Amino acid sequence: MFGYRRELRKYEEVDEDELLASLSLEEIQELEQEMDDLDPDTNVPIGLRQRDQTAKTPEGVFNREALLKYWEEENKKLIQEERQDAKLSQDVDILKELRNSLKPSVKPRDEVAKLPPPQKSGRDDLMAAIRGTSIFSLKRVRFTVCL
Repeated sequence: MFGYRRELRKYEEVDEDELLASLSLEEIQELEQEMDDLDPDTNVPIGLRQRDQTAKTPEGVFNREALLKYWEEENKKLIQEERQDAKLSQDVDILKELRNSLKPSVKPRDEVAKLPPPQKSGRDDLMAAIRGTSIFSLKRVRFTVCL
């Protein structure tokens, strides 16, 4: 036989009744708690299987109406906060749209590069001559009249 089974043999001859009779009240309660934790009763619903571990005394009487009123007030507050948050987010969205609509429309450099160069006219030549020369050079500018 294996060593584990040999170890268990010594427990086969133990008298459980005698062992339980020698336990104190506290030890029996502790044993009962351990047994409940190890092997809970399957006939008891899951929510009731956990034993009550609180030693706290009740602070007052349970008032269902007061509790319902409190929940209703809290829900009203939450709904108001959600509405305010929704309104603020709408206002922020509107402001963003306004800012975006007021931004100057700048064409990308690629689009500007694709545009044909502007054509020069006689007026442009005259204005360039006026800006860049003295009164003596103005007399020499040719101006063509188009009819």
